[in-house]
Amino acid sequence: MRMEAYEADAWEANSAKALAKGVAELSLADYAFNKYMPSLLAICCLGLADQMLQHQKPLDLKLSDYPEGVIQDCLDKLHLLVSLNEDSLPLVLPPEISDQCLHLEK
Repeated sequence: MRMEAYEADAWEANSAKALAKGVAELSLADYAFNKYMPSLLAICCLGLADQMLQHQKPLDLKLSDYPEGVIQDCLDKLHLLVSLNEDSLPLVLPPEISDQCLHLEK
């Protein structure tokens, strides 16, 4: 959907996808995420990736049709997961994305 949007940025889309994939991989090891539908988890991973990478044109999470409270709950849990696994996350990311995330944390 992002690439079909007006003025889509391919680099932003690809970097968000790579980071979201890493966050999703971490979530597979945590039973707290079993209660979420895969599509909800995917959209929230992309939303969190946009936040972490400070993208100018983040994906509109409302496109998912999930209630805002459910999205926020999932985002909050993902944010906590990333915070608790800040040493592990870079190990599952491409180096260019990992370097960008480390740069933002400082």
